[in-house]
Amino acid sequence: MVKKYLFDNYPSKLIKMLTGSMIQAAVVVNIIVPILFVYLLKDAVPYTHLIVWSILNLVVLYIRTKRT
Repeated sequence: MVKKYLFDNYPSKLIKMLTGSMIQAAVVVNIIVPILFVYLLKDAVPYTHLIVWSILNLVVLYIRTKRT
């Protein structure tokens, strides 16, 4: 009943567009933002920490996009 209440007022095409754009937004945020952070923090944080953080971020991105 909750599902019907939430999506009853919106066309299914709009719901598909929004959920499709969520995956694209997750990819953009999880790739562009870490690159920016690595660039800004490269002098303050050791490279090994930045590399490990970037790899973990990519793993989280992979898990998030494969689960949807």
